[in-house]
Formats: sequence, structure tokens, C-alpha cells
Amino acid sequence: MNTVFKTRSDDDDPVEILVGKLPDPCPQDAYEICRRELGLECVTLAKTGASHDFCVVRPGTAVHLEKLGLMLLASSSAKARKCKLFSSPPERIRSGSRLRAMRQPNTMAVALDAVGVPLPELEDPQWGLRVIGALDTEFTGKGVRVCVIDTGLNILHPDLLKVDTAHRRSFVGDSTVMGAHAGHGTRCAGIVGGKAPPAQSPRYSVAPEAELFVAKVMGDDGISLEAIIAAIGWAVEKNCAVVSMSLGDEFPATKFSSDAMESAASAALAKGTLIVAGAGNDSLRPDLVQPVDHPANCKSIMAVAAIDHTKKIASYSNAGPALGRAKVDITAPGISRSASFPTMYRTEAGTSIATAFVAGVAALYAEACPNVRGQALWDLLCAKAEKLPGHNARDFGAGLVRAPRKSDTNLCKAAP
Repeated sequence: MNTVFKTRSDDDDPVEILVGKLPDPCPQDAYEICRRELGLECVTLAKTGASHDFCVVRPGTAVHLEKLGLMLLASSSAKARKCKLFSSPPERIRSGSRLRAMRQPNTMAVALDAVGVPLPELEDPQWGLRVIGALDTEFTGKGVRVCVIDTGLNILHPDLLKVDTAHRRSFVGDSTVMGAHAGHGTRCAGIVGGKAPPAQSPRYSVAPEAELFVAKVMGDDGISLEAIIAAIGWAVEKNCAVVSMSLGDEFPATKFSSDAMESAASAALAKGTLIVAGAGNDSLRPDLVQPVDHPANCKSIMAVAAIDHTKKIASYSNAGPALGRAKVDITAPGISRSASFPTMYRTEAGTSIATAFVAGVAALYAEACPNVRGQALWDLLCAKAEKLPGHNARDFGAGLVRAPRKSDTNLCKAAP
């Protein structure tokens, strides 16, 4: 993949986003070497995963992906090859790598979701919809408001033209919900409630007639707790029955969750707004299972784990316990083809994808059961979930989310 900037270095060699492998252990003076030999200021990203879907690499900077032992460089190839810091010469980010570069003027956003996780080709691009029963349900999410709090939106995507100006808002200081990071938000919104295409085309959305609201909470300077909380408040104000948050971060082990986030989520739930969030993609199963990310580890937010195309828990999917509590609440497909940006459609993996599936199914139940909202909607989703082979509460929560059917005689009841 060609990732050349429009800027130029002093020797007129094009500045690119390069990835270099660092020796193990990483030299203590690595950042100083980077400054001295490449003229780049370094920052550290200690964790990777779909909950860190993008990092930003600006000209004159380098980003150390600590867990991967890699460094992303905004540098010319010629200059980087002369640097003795790396165990092998830095290279361009290649097509097919789990690192993907997205170009914008003077800045490169590098996608990190499901880094290192093989992404299988789906023989059935609608596999995710099929496995949760969304292609068989009579419900479409009609009349139900869902807010996708994420990285923005490609407002020109044909599946998402219905998201007009009144239905979108940025909480990161700019006037648009479109931008370099919009691919992730576009994918998640497309899975939740992208418009159903003509009959001859495949559908990739769970609730195609849901009324979508989109809140952008990530910009070039990253994401803030304050922006997410403000977006939740906006979603509640707009009477959204469901909020989808495919985002997250590690949280200090000394606390279970952020008090401010839990307060916002609890208030939203009490007002009838269910929030779902990705458990995170930091695990390397079977050897390493990481705890659920924040904000999904808040007790008032439904934490979503992911299954792979074999219906087993995905190798990257985080799980409980967190401070002694199993905090995965429900599971959904972690791989799907969906609306994208800058490409029209693409296959992606991660608990971000799983979260969008759960939000879409929640919208279907909210349509089917108009009086079921908030905690009651949470309980209903869990009660209707399917126990898969090898089920355990730590990894799967209540089980695989399932779309509602009119034939269910107890459709709106969480208990028989």
C-alpha cells in the first residue's frame, strides 16, 4: 500500500509512514536515538487493539507500539535505512498487514484494530447476520433511535445517507463528523442500521430502518472521557433507546471503572437508554486473556465479546474477571463485511464489530417491545441469548445475541 505524504524531507525523499521492528529488549535510549538520527519525537502507545482503532502519526513524530515491539515513523525510507536503531530496515506498511494507513494532508492515521489477528475470508459475507438470525427476523428497527458514538461517519456512503445534519454531531471541536478516522465509525454505523440496499444487493445491516444518530468523539488529538460523556448525554436528550460505543482503553487495575463514566451510564440506563461497548481486543488466547476494557467494564454498560467465524470465542476477545467480577455480558460475531471508508465495503474483525451487532439487535427488540427499555432491554437481550458449545460466563457472558422472531410466544419477556 502506497502511503506517501504530500510533504517532502530535506533530501527531497518522500516522507512515508514506515514500520520498523525494534530489538528485544528495546534499548533504553531508543527515543534519544530516534531524535538524534531521524529528527523525530517519539510517543508511546502501550496497548493495541480495536479499542485503539487509530493512532495518529504526524510529520516529525514516531509512535512506539510497545506491545508489538514496533515503531511507526513519519520518515523517508532513505533516512530510516541509515538508522541503527532497528533490528531490520523499516518498511512501508504493506497491503494485507494488520496495520493499515489512511492518508490525509500532513497526517497519517494508522489503524490498529485486531493487530496480528489473521482475518479469514468469509465465504458468506452475510455470515454475521445469518448466525444471529437477523436475516430471518420480521423486525427492522423501525421507529427506534440508536446513537453510534465513534470516530465519525462518511456521510456520502449510500448506506448512510439517511444520517442528516440533525442526526450527527461532533464533540471534538470540529464542524464535521467526517475525517481521517471515519472508516471505523462508518463500519459500525453501517452494521447497526445502514439502509437496506436494492433486493439484488446483499444487506450488511442488522436494523436497516433504525433511526441513526452519530456522535464523533475522536479527532486528530485522540479521544477524551469528557467527549464520550457529553455524547452520551446528547443521545439521551435525543431519546435514543440504544447507544453503541465501539471504543475503549485500559483502566488502572486499582479501580473497576471510571466514576464519571459509570455515573453517566447509570443515569442513561435509568432514563431508558441502553449502552453497549466492546470488551476489547487485547487478548492472545489461549496464553493471555486480558480484562475487559473501559468503559465496557462499567457495571451500567453492556460489555460485548466476539466470536470468530467458527463460532468460538475470538482469540483477541477480552474477558472477565475484573477485580473478581466476570464482566462480559453478551457475545456477537466479531467479523463481518460492512460499509467502509475510504473503500465502499470491506471485511473487518474485532469486538467493535460485535458491539455494532448487539446494538442492532437491541434496536430490533426495542421495536418489537415498545415498552421495554433500559435495564429491561438489557435483561431481555441476555435472556434470549444462545448458549454456544463451550459456553462459559467469563468469555461469553449470557451467550450469543439473537434477533427476535414473532413466533416467540414470550417475545418481550426476559423470563418464561
